[in-house]
Amino acid sequence: MQIEEKKQASADVLFHYSKFVMACIGNQVRPCDLRLHLMKEISGIPTSIKRESSQAAASPDVMGGVVKLGYRQT
Repeated sequence: MQIEEKKQASADVLFHYSKFVMACIGNQVRPCDLRLHLMKEISGIPTSIKRESSQAAASPDVMGGVVKLGYRQT
């Protein structure tokens, strides 16, 4: 029974993460910006989401690739 519970917990995490990713893509925001927005909203701090412009500069990640909407582009 413990294995089935772990499988279900993993499936739940993947389901919720996929909803989070789709919200990022749908709102054209970076995952870190959406996380910060949600944390502020839960804490009652005024916040707004800043959307990426179509020509926004992508930020390099630690491995040297380019990160945009959570995907590494090499």
